[in-house]
Amino acid sequence: MRKRIIMATVIGMTLCLAACGSKAVSDKEKETSPKTEVSSKDAQDTDMKENEEKQQLDEAAYIGEYKDNDVDEVAMEIAKGEKEDYKIHISIYRLADFDDGVGTLTEKGMTFTATDPEGNPISGIIELDGNMAEVTFTDSTWSLLKEKSSYVYEKVSDKTEQSVDVDETENSSEKEEEMSQNDGENPIMNFVGNYQSGRATMLVEASGDNGAKITISWAGSAWNEAVYTMSGECSVKEDSILVSYQDSTCRNVEYNDDGTVASDTTEYTDGSGTLTFKGNTVEWDDDSEDIDNLMVFEYIPTSD
Repeated sequence: MRKRIIMATVIGMTLCLAACGSKAVSDKEKETSPKTEVSSKDAQDTDMKENEEKQQLDEAAYIGEYKDNDVDEVAMEIAKGEKEDYKIHISIYRLADFDDGVGTLTEKGMTFTATDPEGNPISGIIELDGNMAEVTFTDSTWSLLKEKSSYVYEKVSDKTEQSVDVDETENSSEKEEEMSQNDGENPIMNFVGNYQSGRATMLVEASGDNGAKITISWAGSAWNEAVYTMSGECSVKEDSILVSYQDSTCRNVEYNDDGTVASDTTEYTDGSGTLTFKGNTVEWDDDSEDIDNLMVFEYIPTSD
């Protein structure tokens, strides 16, 4: 009987110890499980960061043509340069055309420098997110393009015109031919709008399949302005459009104090000259003696 009691006691103690051991193991598993989950999340974050950096350093991901989805046209090209750099051409619809960009591949993205329409340096960075590229201008002194302005383009091709640019003359001919085709659209459509140069304003309109109509109002004072109207056919060049005219009309308009027209006198109807459209500017070179040569007008963006 005594032996049975001792044996039962031993068995009971053994069972208690086993239960305590299982609880300790279970508690230990609960303590270590969250740590395992955290370590797994950290590993995933690290992998994502490494993949992003790898994409930013992958030149093949950058090289190609990108379109502006707002106008459904190719507006950015990135090509491999002759050295360890990249050729970059960025167009901002009806604002600017940066065709001399030079890029450098970094871990953060492709940084670049170019020349703004006023001839000053401008720089920025191109960052990829899949087939989308965000262009951010980080350093700009041009009044029409503030720092931190950004534009998004979508990659549509891995090839660019610049990729096969071996001879400058040959490349110029290709560009001119491409612009002349222009899918049947009047090429001046890319420049339609209002421009300004000092006290003079310019309105550019399309006429027919290949023509342009221009009206220039040049204020001499609050009571006087000269109004010029002209028209001509578009001649597509390498990176610009030239409009020559022979039908310029000049009117001298006088106003009363209440804004009504006091007189409207036609000065001539056979003026001649040229207008050169490039980027966001128009150069006006009129053959009349009373007009300064190469008067430059800048595009006035429309407010949203």
